[in-house]
Amino acid sequence: MNQINTEPEKYLLNEDLQYAQRMETLGTLAGGIAHDFNNILAGMLGYLELLKHKCTCGQTSREIKKIEQACEQMASIVRQMLNFTHRNIGLSLINISELIKETLIVIRHTIPKGIEIETLIPDESLIIKGNSGVLQQALLNICYNAVEAMPNGGKLTIHLKKVFIVNDQPPPFEKGTYILVEVSDTGIGIKPEIRNRIFEPFFTTKPLDVKRGTGLGLTVVWHNIKSHNGHISVLSKPNKGTTFRVYLPIYRENGKIQDLKQE
Repeated sequence: MNQINTEPEKYLLNEDLQYAQRMETLGTLAGGIAHDFNNILAGMLGYLELLKHKCTCGQTSREIKKIEQACEQMASIVRQMLNFTHRNIGLSLINISELIKETLIVIRHTIPKGIEIETLIPDESLIIKGNSGVLQQALLNICYNAVEAMPNGGKLTIHLKKVFIVNDQPPPFEKGTYILVEVSDTGIGIKPEIRNRIFEPFFTTKPLDVKRGTGLGLTVVWHNIKSHNGHISVLSKPNKGTTFRVYLPIYRENGKIQDLKQE
């Protein structure tokens, strides 16, 4: 089992704590805006439905359809915003090793052939308490972002292991055993000036259109991991790839992290 206590890692965790506090504020703001938008869109879609029944002109009907599609696209974005501010998710015991193996089946069938996949997943059962659908969606989002960073092909690496957090780690960690999921790529990397912004709502380096994303994918990932009392960090250098590290507390018994033997 690996022990995290190096100075560079502690520096990154302190930096991520400040980022987490900022994200909590942004999440609250985004949630309030999303609720207001949702109410307005509901009214707009209602009136459009009335217009569709009253309108008999073909050209006007097509224009109304385009307006309706635009409203539905905005409604989809609002739903994503509401999802990452909603924390009441159903929890059950999950073998994270099996969840990742199941997710890999989906990934292998949906990514370009030029992407090589390397995995290191232990045979032992690593149990967490969480929502399998939420965690699988987070993992898929991270992997698809990694694939997009390798337009000319490359290697996608997924490693799973136990790590032990020592006493002097800053919040949000407490001492104990965690499951670490590392997703790495050999892609274009992330520029230092934007690394601390990639989880912010609507921040994206891609055009804001339906085919290429809304800028909410990694924001949803961040909130999904936080809803499991987890933590996510990013290490990246331009043209040298990116590594996402997701820490999830191992299943707790009577309020305490299981005392697993260090390997």
